[in-house]
Amino acid sequence: MENGTYDTSYSEVFDEVLQLINRLGWTVESADDNTGIIVASTGFSLRSWSERITIRISREGTQTKVSVASVPKAQLIDWGKSRENERVIIKELNCIFGG
Repeated sequence: MENGTYDTSYSEVFDEVLQLINRLGWTVESADDNTGIIVASTGFSLRSWSERITIRISREGTQTKVSVASVPKAQLIDWGKSRENERVIIKELNCIFGG
């Protein structure tokens, strides 16, 4: 699991995560602004049969925290793809919001 904390509003981070998922070519399976949970999935590739990515966004005082967890959907070994998915979300958010 990868985490990031940002001095940015909850709604701005939530919206940016949705846009980021689209830019990465992933599919948003569900997005609940009330709970802060976004579930996305990747497509099939040479390295993977698809992963499910769960992103939890929460308010912590004046900051917004993001936690990302990725798991393979249909295979036992993911060859590091899940960890890569987690890192790319936090890395992109860090570039955008300065984390």
